[in-house]
Amino acid sequence: MDFRKEYENEYFQKAFNQLNLTYLLIKPLKNRLRETEIIERIGGGDKTKGSCTSLAYAYVGNKIGLDVLDFRGGESLSFFCTNLTIQKVSKLKGVNGFIEKSSNDYK
Repeated sequence: MDFRKEYENEYFQKAFNQLNLTYLLIKPLKNRLRETEIIERIGGGDKTKGSCTSLAYAYVGNKIGLDVLDFRGGESLSFFCTNLTIQKVSKLKGVNGFIEKSSNDYK
């Protein structure tokens, strides 16, 4: 399955070109992972600032059977963690996303 078509829209193409981001082909996992295996696979390894969004994307990707990890910093992390990009990703075909807004994460 090639997910590039989902990103073939003006917003993503323009940003990818401006930031010189390279698309990596997403492949399916050989075997579906259990919840604990996904958490073990993606959790704890990334210490970069702002990585929570990329970890969320990686979690969802693994949950639906894709072999993905987080973005590990750099321009792609900066791009994918913006509010606008999160909104755009949540509206992609096949994504049932929503934006949770709060002023205090402890509430």
